[in-house]
Amino acid sequence: MGSTLPIIKANTKQINIDKMKYIAKNNKRSVAKELEMIVEKHIQDYESKHGEIQLENEHMQGRGGGNEITTPLSSTGGGGALE
Repeated sequence: MGSTLPIIKANTKQINIDKMKYIAKNNKRSVAKELEMIVEKHIQDYESKHGEIQLENEHMQGRGGGNEITTPLSSTGGGGALE
């Protein structure tokens, strides 16, 4: 059963994908969970410096569904997968 969470995909170099796979495996996480942890940590760090981000749109607060930010995830532009 797949996740119902929104999806973020990004273009990056193959070396970054390979290194993220290595880090995720070392931390006994999937690449998706490793990236989710990184995003959450980045948001926490930002908010600790600049204050809590106040989102007015309900959809942006995570109560909406299905909103995706998508671009191919591969240094070759072919939509390479991280997992």
